[in-house]
Amino acid sequence: MAGLTEKFRYIGRFNNAYIFCRGSDTPVAFLRGVAALLPAPAHLLEVRGDYLERADRAPLIDPLLRGEWVVILSRGRSTLCDMLVSTWTKATRHTTRLGGERHGSYHGNLGPNVSLNFTVDATTQPGRLVIVQVGGENYPGLAGERIYIDDDADIRTLEAAGSGAEPLRTVGRYSRAGGTGLTIERLYRELCLLHARDEQPMQPLDDKPLSVRTAPLAWRDIQRLLVPEEPWRDDEIQEMYARGLVDREKLDFYLAAHDELYEQRLPDRILSCVWEAVWVYQALEREGQFFRGQASDKWRLDSTLLRLSPGADALSTGVLERRLRLTDAFLCDLRGRQDELLGTTLNEDELLAIAQHYGVPNTSPRFHTLSAGGSVLCDARSPARVSRRSHRGHPLL
Repeated sequence: MAGLTEKFRYIGRFNNAYIFCRGSDTPVAFLRGVAALLPAPAHLLEVRGDYLERADRAPLIDPLLRGEWVVILSRGRSTLCDMLVSTWTKATRHTTRLGGERHGSYHGNLGPNVSLNFTVDATTQPGRLVIVQVGGENYPGLAGERIYIDDDADIRTLEAAGSGAEPLRTVGRYSRAGGTGLTIERLYRELCLLHARDEQPMQPLDDKPLSVRTAPLAWRDIQRLLVPEEPWRDDEIQEMYARGLVDREKLDFYLAAHDELYEQRLPDRILSCVWEAVWVYQALEREGQFFRGQASDKWRLDSTLLRLSPGADALSTGVLERRLRLTDAFLCDLRGRQDELLGTTLNEDELLAIAQHYGVPNTSPRFHTLSAGGSVLCDARSPARVSRRSHRGHPLL
């Protein structure tokens, strides 16, 4: 026991600590044995899943803000524990020492449902966060103090010291997308076409706050609530379900999509598929911007029918007639074979959109609507994979 006491001698000098044990037959007893070596009483928790709920704030965040100790058991590496260590480290480092006293404030998020607001003054003493990981990949992250317990005798000693106690309170939950078969590509495809599930897909949207809505939510409402700029509405959606204004299918889809979209939140990653590009570009359209489908935003907004040939000062009658014949021939052939080629009958605007996509001269500049309620048109020269960062450099008006 003396050797363990020496290992824990300086554990309180940092605001967070990481304790790793390669394996334990009774992890809960091991955690309680660790807590017995700490210099102050601690709140003991076990993490389950990677998502915090609002109810997790009281046992996890509030004690830290009061300057108390919180010790969390993780069976294997936990993404949630990684985030907790990183966020608490930033919060405590963000405050500064002025004349030997801490001052400052920090605001961060611990997932879509829980935020961390940490304000420090002369009387504030930040709490201590201790992650006890049993098994899995050794990953201390930003932890200040790191203790590794790999001696079998030490492990048995700690297990014996914490044996016979009641189970731990758990925090966190698993992703609600698990087991739904909702792959990334399928998710974005479903999001883009969600409105089509309604009997009246283009019905007017009800802009009333959810708290005063009396009409059931349509799929188009669920679609709007999941757009990137909307805040998460878990509690409100579940309250509407309790009032009978959201059916189980819509509730389950919203909750699963909510978690899966949160997993895809990294700003500079490569987009997964064309459906994600459609979903992302909708936000730009709501700001009044449109995708031109061209390689440069410096090109004039001339239609392909009336565009000047390279080096020409004016459009000749011969060039115009040749373009008109080409367009007419393409539309005539497509119109006669649309059932064979497309399996449906299109109106003239839709036929012209297909002609435009294949470079046939027409009277419209190339503006593409990527909204979920419109057509999906892609420029053949556009790369199949587009990074989020490059969106800001794309030719947009």
